Amino acid sequence: MTPARALALTVVPAARPPWAGAMIGLQAFVAAANVAYWALWYGGGRALVMSRQSEAYVAFENAFFLGDAWLGFSCAAGAWSLWRRRPVALLWVLVASSAGIYLGLLDLLFDLQSQARGDPAGPGRAVDLIIIALALSLGALGLRWAWRHRIGLLRAPTT
Repeated sequence: MTPARALALTVVPAARPPWAGAMIGLQAFVAAANVAYWALWYGGGRALVMSRQSEAYVAFENAFFLGDAWLGFSCAAGAWSLWRRRPVALLWVLVASSAGIYLGLLDLLFDLQSQARGDPAGPGRAVDLIIIALALSLGALGLRWAWRHRIGLLRAPTT
């Protein structure tokens, strides 16, 4: 094997991608906010986060628990693997970002359909709109950042 070929096969750890610290914070924030939301929902503070009072809304919101748990887990895994500089960070940031977009779109569609039916909005309506806006925008940001820095993420040291 020629020295040039051996060098080409060697993976050289790259510097941490730009804004990696911000992405770690973002992933950790989403995981923590997810836990806080469900702690309020099931812990007695439901009125603070409810945007509607109908049975259909409560059933819809209860159905989000497992999807949000997956989002929270993937965000935590993304933050941890970015912090530890593991190549699997690329996977977890892409998974978390796409899960956020998916859940945001489901929530948006339900809200649009509820509004069309004339369901009255509750005091938590602003919280719901903020959650949708954050899910869509931060999900898109995460996808863009991870894909843009995929080479650097994959070159992260594995020790």
